[in-house]
Amino acid sequence: MSINYEMYFTDYTTSLYDPGNRLKRRNIRHMLPRITNKKILDVGGGSGDIRYDFINRGADDNQYVSLDISRNTLLLSKQLSDNISHLFIGVQGDGQNLPFADGSFDIIICSEVIEHLQKDDLALKEMSRVLKKDGRVLITTPYLGNPSKKWGHLRHYDLEMFTELVESSGFAIEQIIYQGRFHNITWVYLKRILSPIYTILRILTRKRIAPYYESIFHRKIIMPAIDQLLRIDDLFNKKPHSFIGDKASIIALLKKAGDI
Repeated sequence: MSINYEMYFTDYTTSLYDPGNRLKRRNIRHMLPRITNKKILDVGGGSGDIRYDFINRGADDNQYVSLDISRNTLLLSKQLSDNISHLFIGVQGDGQNLPFADGSFDIIICSEVIEHLQKDDLALKEMSRVLKKDGRVLITTPYLGNPSKKWGHLRHYDLEMFTELVESSGFAIEQIIYQGRFHNITWVYLKRILSPIYTILRILTRKRIAPYYESIFHRKIIMPAIDQLLRIDDLFNKKPHSFIGDKASIIALLKKAGDI
């Protein structure tokens, strides 16, 4: 089955300023604190918000490779990179057939990708192949809940399913959290209220005000407040089950099974 990946793109403004994405990047920082002097591959890098965060905290722009199957996505990611005056290295390619030599990268990021792929096991085996000895892979993917056809998800994972995928691909889980439980009952519902209201205001003002995620209202008032509120999410992200709900996103740090 052919998948039109252009349908599922999230623009870089939304990626940068949505509190859910910001929560994800904060957790990635905690799992991968040492990123300088590392060769990094971002598989399915999308709009480039993770790359933006990595470069801003010291990753080498000439050692960060963004791979995506969509040329248009790479062009938009380059635009974000140009905004901070950094070199952008983009490669159009398929995560299930990585166009790189064995042992090329110290760190591989694969965020919100494997749930879209026909052969998720092949993608992980390819990441293992191009990862250096003692390297690390950081994966984020939906945990539980029904696959979202709106976003082109082929599957969501439970812990057993994810663990089996990881181990069958030659990896071991070094660290795992279940992000977004508190996010699911706060920001997810709030933005469903704010976005339509703001859309109506844009219509009434004949689009004289900025789109919601570009607005001063969101960036200066809502986003900082929600960023702080979502620190409560940390209380519910350590175990595969929670009394506020199990649906979440997995963030997992993997190492090769043979590495000490």
